[in-house]
Amino acid sequence: VEDPWDFWIFRSYLGGINVELESNQKSFNSRWGIFADRITDDWKIRIRPYFNYNSVFIQTSETSDPVVSRQHRHGLDSYVIMSLDDHWSAGLFGKYFTASGRNIRHEVLLSPGIEYSVFPYREATRKAITLTYQLGAGYYDYYDETIYGKTEEILYSHQLKGMVNIQQPWGSIETGLIGSNYLHDFTRNRLELYAQISGRLFEGFSLSLQADYNILRDQLALPRGEASIEQILLRQREMATDFSFSGTVAITYTFGSQYTSIVNTRF
Repeated sequence: VEDPWDFWIFRSYLGGINVELESNQKSFNSRWGIFADRITDDWKIRIRPYFNYNSVFIQTSETSDPVVSRQHRHGLDSYVIMSLDDHWSAGLFGKYFTASGRNIRHEVLLSPGIEYSVFPYREATRKAITLTYQLGAGYYDYYDETIYGKTEEILYSHQLKGMVNIQQPWGSIETGLIGSNYLHDFTRNRLELYAQISGRLFEGFSLSLQADYNILRDQLALPRGEASIEQILLRQREMATDFSFSGTVAITYTFGSQYTSIVNTRF
């Protein structure tokens, strides 16, 4: 196939933009990013940077200093995956993450993985059921000392993921269940259930809805000491919790190779 895009496809998104202005306070929230994928029969490559920025400014009185809160949650997810046969694939995954509200200055994670596909991948261009296992090592650098007395550490973890993906002319549906834990303490674990539905609006543009529910027992980055009322109200500091839920609405724009949707649905 003569492909001017060399099998690369790009998808950008912009969602969660919110601006509020009053005489004594203002806030701004944003979320944006891009997916860059190159897919062939034998290889699948992804580079995905993403950015989340939130700021709050509150003037409580004319004589006092304003309350200012600025938070970020940025990252980079990437992988290189090689198809082994009609049902098996092997890959190497990389991740960088930083989040001021979660006390993570730098997180660098590298993990090899292997996947089994119920359907032969040439039959899985419209539906896929997969089971994935990853084993990784990560470096963590924290803004403040954690409740476990750490300012930085190296942690080993693994995860098992089951995923169902359905592709149709009108859009797509994806849902999955992920279980993970740290190898030094199996009680430090997490269970995540997610679902995403995307409907095509017109050429290249889609509306996406996503929801995530997590059962959390692995919050190793929690900072030491009591949180102030200001930090709690402005969400400047992650709090201990047993679960979390999030929902997202976004507009996506896709462009690039027209051939990538018919090959290699692995991972």
